Amino acid sequence: MNWFVKIIASIPIILVALYFFPFLGVCFLTLRFLISDEKKKKRLVLVFFALGMIILIPLILDKVLQFLKLKNDSIPFLREIVEAEIYKINFIKYSKRLMIIAVILVIITVVTNIVGRKIGLSIGNYFRRQEELEKEYSKENDLKMKIKREKAKSTSFVRCPYCGADNIITEKIGVCQYCRRKIVNKNFK
Repeated sequence: MNWFVKIIASIPIILVALYFFPFLGVCFLTLRFLISDEKKKKRLVLVFFALGMIILIPLILDKVLQFLKLKNDSIPFLREIVEAEIYKINFIKYSKRLMIIAVILVIITVVTNIVGRKIGLSIGNYFRRQEELEKEYSKENDLKMKIKREKAKSTSFVRCPYCGADNIITEKIGVCQYCRRKIVNKNFK
C-alpha cells in the first residue's frame, strides 16, 4: 500500500491528473501535501510555480517582442506556439491553475504554521501550568503527610487515671474524652 501512495502522490502523476482531471489532481496534491515534511512542501510549491512560469515563457516572449515592436521571427516557431489552440486554451489555463495552486499552498503552509505554533504554545502552557499545580499539590500533600507522621510518632494510648478510659493523645498533655480531666502522655517525644 505504501508504494501505491508514493506513486499517486508523485509530482508527475499529480501534474498529469491536474491537466486531465483537475479534481483528482487536487486530491493527489492534498495527499502529497499531508504526507510531506516542510522541506518537501516548499519544494512542491516552487515546482508548481516554476512549471506555471515555464509554460508562460512563449507568451511572455511574444508580449515583450510586441512591446519592443520587434518581429518575433528571430525566435523560431514562437508565433506558431503562441497561436496554437492547445497553447492558447489548455496550456495557459493549466499554467494559471498551477500558479494558483502554488499560491494557495503557500497560504495554507503559512496559516498552518501560525496556527500550529499558537496551538503548540497553548498546549505547552497548559501542560506547564498543570505540572506547576501538580508540584504545588505534591508539596502540600508531602507537608500534610509529614505532620501526620510526626503526630503518629508522638501519639499513644493513655489510660485515664481517674475513670480508666483509653484515650488517644497526640500531645504532652491531653483531655480525657469521657471525664474531661487532664491526663499526661508519658511517651511524648
